[in-house]
Amino acid sequence: MKKNLLLHVCCGVCASRVIEKLLPSYNITGFFYNPNIEPPDEYQHRLQATEILFNHYHLDLIRGDYETKTWHDAVTGFEHWAEGGRRCWRCFKLRLEETAELSDEKTFPCFATTLTVNPHKDAQFINNWGLYYAKLYNKKYVPINLSADDRYNLTIAKKLDLYRQKYCGCVYSANI
Repeated sequence: MKKNLLLHVCCGVCASRVIEKLLPSYNITGFFYNPNIEPPDEYQHRLQATEILFNHYHLDLIRGDYETKTWHDAVTGFEHWAEGGRRCWRCFKLRLEETAELSDEKTFPCFATTLTVNPHKDAQFINNWGLYYAKLYNKKYVPINLSADDRYNLTIAKKLDLYRQKYCGCVYSANI
């Protein structure tokens, strides 16, 4: 019997690969929580792409609060760090902890994230924090480790014409 899993989703494109990998083993509910994404119209493009994907698979999607102040507070003092550095680490931890908290509140036994799909992100760091929060909340974290071929397979994203962003989402990575 499949377990229920809460999947933190950073964007529709990344989620397309993860859903294909997890769906045979889990009942997936998505969680779109990305207070790092700015400006608001960029946030809406990514949310809409995620909604299209989840509708395609007939999966539920929980929309987290769009609370950019929370994100800015979390990364204060790290604004000038290079992409992939400590600012990003704080961002990952914020979103993973929120996912773990929601998995606890909604009684999901498992959670995972799509953040590790991007080859520019430190998958080991992200998965280690996922495991940490799983232990803290007495949940199972499902590490996502896709091969390079899996990461770059955009078949579903292209078929659904999903919006594909050009930066991670935060104002510092976009230089806007």
